[in-house]
Amino acid sequence: MRILFLTGRFPYPLLRGDQLRAFHQLRVLGRRHRVTLASFTEGEPSREEREAVAACCAQVVTVPLGRAAMAMNLARRALSGLPLQAALYDDAGMQRALVELAGQGPYDVAHVQLARMAPHLEACPARARVVDLVDALSLGMARRAARERAPARWAAAWEARRLRAYEARVVAQADGTVVTSPADREALGPPERVAVVPNGVDTERFPAGRGPRVPGRVVFTGNLGYFANADAVVWFATRVLPALRQSAPGVRFEVAGARPPRSLRRLARAGAIDLVGPVADVGERLRSAQVAVAPLQAGSGQSNKTLEALASATPAVITPLAAAGLLEVRHGEHVLVAASAQDFAAAVARILADPALGERLGAAGRRLVETSYTWERSVERLEEAYERALASAAT
Repeated sequence: MRILFLTGRFPYPLLRGDQLRAFHQLRVLGRRHRVTLASFTEGEPSREEREAVAACCAQVVTVPLGRAAMAMNLARRALSGLPLQAALYDDAGMQRALVELAGQGPYDVAHVQLARMAPHLEACPARARVVDLVDALSLGMARRAARERAPARWAAAWEARRLRAYEARVVAQADGTVVTSPADREALGPPERVAVVPNGVDTERFPAGRGPRVPGRVVFTGNLGYFANADAVVWFATRVLPALRQSAPGVRFEVAGARPPRSLRRLARAGAIDLVGPVADVGERLRSAQVAVAPLQAGSGQSNKTLEALASATPAVITPLAAAGLLEVRHGEHVLVAASAQDFAAAVARILADPALGERLGAAGRRLVETSYTWERSVERLEEAYERALASAAT
């Protein structure tokens, strides 16, 4: 199969969830198909970054898109009705690149990642066009609006409405649409037009835990520049941690990730959290922890941090929102799920006080990842979505 794969960010290094998903999809697809990547880049990828991606693809085409060009795109499309994310990436450079790629003959499938790249959907020279929305951005933005204060709340609610209408148009226009979780599928509707393709975990990069765990270490990992992650850390540090320290006074809350906002830097200065910033080996941090937490109160899609903890055989405590994107994950078997701050603190304390429980949860989580959440299994589902899109386009 010839596949044209469009991304808004160069899919390496693996700093954000969309880059992680795209890279591993390319890595597995490239073993069985001829894949051409067309990607925006803010700066020129390094030799190492380009080589990592080129190893997965038959051809790599990059289109420069700096902040000045994004501002111009936004001004040009201000009255178009496009949501802000899509307007920023509605760039003529990608249109020119697609015209040139069309001259190389038709592709079987065009894979367009995220709603921001959907303005280029029609220009893709392919028999079938599949949009990987990853998650329902409108759902995530609506949840953000519920957590923000005015005037940010009003802006988020306004963008959520624009995204909802835009996502509906994209789903109707594409031959196939995929997301990471059933909750996002239901939010986009009608669900029969949307397939669920969960993320996976690179089990070699995240091996099961070895060696001793640091007593009292509770870890959160993720891109801290993402609102839902930063909001989760604040909620845990201010609502959960004080109650947790009453039963476990030696607990240390370690937060690992890039781009921490001011709210997290203030918590670190106050001694509420250990802000370690980006780390070279997230798996090592997880394997050293007694508990990993995903206390998400906002956002959408799938909790990669939970999957990575499960792969590392690290016991995890997560909120119902984090659990909603992980259909096979069950409370009491693979993780502990808790909604309120009080229940969340009690669940973490329970694992800290009972290492045998942590071992059972961790071992079950690792087995689940190996059977249900590998990237190979994820791409099998993606290929099934491609086949359905091709059949739909042919009718």
